[in-house]
Amino acid sequence: MVAMITTPRLMAVGGGALGELPGMLARLSLARPLIVTDPFLFSSDHFDRATGQLDRAGVVWKVFSDTVPDPTTAVVATTRSPPKSRAQDRHSWQSRRRPAPARR
Repeated sequence: MVAMITTPRLMAVGGGALGELPGMLARLSLARPLIVTDPFLFSSDHFDRATGQLDRAGVVWKVFSDTVPDPTTAVVATTRSPPKSRAQDRHSWQSRRRPAPARR
């Protein structure tokens, strides 16, 4: 099986690039992004900062965090549709974001 992957030609690189995320989604006419990541990045500060930008902009997003770095086509195929029951796989598919850590 051959997979065709098209990536956007628009990239923001450098200091402050993460702050451009909501604007980039708007420029690409993307309203409800699906974030595909591995468990390590899902539990990282990078993920929290990116989704925080989306939350502040009012962007509704979902995350699939049950993948591996450099995923195989079999792993990619599992992202095509969410599980029929969120209770079955609630750790992999989540709406919005996990609870924010308590502020100090």
